[in-house]
Amino acid sequence: MSLGVVETESYSLNLALILGELKQSLAAVSESEIETAQRKILAAKRVFVTGAGRSGLALRMAAMRLMHLGLDVHVAGEVTAPAIASGDLLLVASGSGTTAGAVHAAEVARKVGAEVLALTAARESKLAQLAQSLIVIPAALCLNRACCCLRIRCFMQCGMDGARARKNSGSVTRTSSDPDSLRNYCGDKSLCALFLGR
Repeated sequence: MSLGVVETESYSLNLALILGELKQSLAAVSESEIETAQRKILAAKRVFVTGAGRSGLALRMAAMRLMHLGLDVHVAGEVTAPAIASGDLLLVASGSGTTAGAVHAAEVARKVGAEVLALTAARESKLAQLAQSLIVIPAALCLNRACCCLRIRCFMQCGMDGARARKNSGSVTRTSSDPDSLRNYCGDKSLCALFLGR
């Protein structure tokens, strides 16, 4: 991109780039963290989702998938959402783990006795410390910041398909890959936070 003019690249080149980054990101996520998350989601009385920016949009898509699975799901902060309570689960995402709204939501959830499941790239962050369960999705450098939203959407799609398999058959199978293969660098070496795109 230069001086407001968007350079058009081929569809197949962009498709290969995005699919490759999604594959590497998903391969780097801990299988045990995914299985724990699936159990927590399915065991919760109600599931609440929250996140800022693209993280929030991706979790809204996840909320719809969970609702299709027959779960009681709410987007935290919406006018129709009830108050979170003990027995509920807050599914919260923040790439940095420091987004004020996400951290505050986790604090409120913990205070009322709800479980917190955080998706973040920062294992040592404030949000990660508040969460009882954690899915660390390693941040990566990427060429197209829009691919970050696709990563979390793809992650949630795969995770929910696994949850559906667990709900329907009582077991989950997942292909594992070498997490050390995560090497995503873009042409200008700019950092792309996995969820927030900052």
